[in-house]
Amino acid sequence: MAVDNLSLTIEANKLTALLGPSGSGKTTLLRMIAGLESPTSGRVLLDGVDMTDASIKDRNIGMVFQNYALFKHMSVADNIAFGPRMRKLDIDIEQRYLLVVVSILVFIMHTLPTPPSKNRVTDLLDLVELPHVANRLPSQLSGGQRQRIALARALASDPKILLLDEPFGALDPVVRYNLRQELKSIVERAGVTTIMVTHDQEEALDIADNLVLFNKGRVEQVGATEAVFGNPASPFVMSFLGDTNNVPNGCQLMKKMGFATSAPYVMFRPSRVQMSKVGSGVGSGVCAATIQDKHHIGWLIKYELQCDDGVVWVLVRVRCAHYHYTPPQQPPQNRSWSCMCCVKRMMRYTGISIRWIGCLSGWHQRIAWVTIRVILIRVCWIWCDNVVDAVT
Repeated sequence: MAVDNLSLTIEANKLTALLGPSGSGKTTLLRMIAGLESPTSGRVLLDGVDMTDASIKDRNIGMVFQNYALFKHMSVADNIAFGPRMRKLDIDIEQRYLLVVVSILVFIMHTLPTPPSKNRVTDLLDLVELPHVANRLPSQLSGGQRQRIALARALASDPKILLLDEPFGALDPVVRYNLRQELKSIVERAGVTTIMVTHDQEEALDIADNLVLFNKGRVEQVGATEAVFGNPASPFVMSFLGDTNNVPNGCQLMKKMGFATSAPYVMFRPSRVQMSKVGSGVGSGVCAATIQDKHHIGWLIKYELQCDDGVVWVLVRVRCAHYHYTPPQQPPQNRSWSCMCCVKRMMRYTGISIRWIGCLSGWHQRIAWVTIRVILIRVCWIWCDNVVDAVT
């Protein structure tokens, strides 16, 4: 059973993330909201109206799929305007009469742009910050651009709810990070209720206003993002939202920390523990441990620590404040080569200067000779200094 005994209320004008492992029922719930799946029992209410048996077009819901599902033969503008044209939105009587007059060209009717649709397309392209790609084909766009165009197309019909089915799953990490920041900004400006399916904890914690944790078809916890992360309702929620240590209750670490509970195991975040050198602190809240392994993960350092009783746990430390890049030292240059360069330049410039001075006469020639002598003396001084440095 994909979804079992589910009762869920989505807050309006907020971004809610459905989070959970694969096969937990996230996408099934999304498809039931969109009308692509029918529930075996229960109802789907939209603003208090029963939409369980309503058709997909009557639900006024926009959806962005993981593979974008853009029409390859249509331009970006036509892709965005496709929904409003099919639903005959913003088309007045005069425009309809004009289309009837030219009904002999029925096959062209679907490609004739209507001014209201074009205005809506321009507004949406400005919203996703891609006004310059209106006439391009989807094949001429990058993955991130196609994702934003799919989002603009879903918003073209002014949907009441926007559904996102793992929208960043096919993108590389850098593009995913940039797009999820843009997605949150676009959703806030559009003011539409958004439901996003994802299995990426960092992605959900970053942009979602509310979280819904799924596990085996059931909802484990619902609430604001910070509340769910800070106060998990079950061990599953605790372990699913980031790295977690799970140690026995009676281990040396718990005794030193003065932590007492009736539960057989204790779970805590690796970031909640601080590490210091031996002898820097003695007393309650301090436990001796040995570093068994060390992993460098970007700007984090993950330590595997073992206490005297053999219990192994993990500690994570940020190395930004302690890590400084030291560039490799350049080998000393051969100063004798610099001396040879000085000699070659002096000989070349002297020959050019003599030929140039021969073309002058009178006091111009005297000034030129004095200038050349000063330059030659200066060059000789530099050359002598280089020779001394090369010898020493």
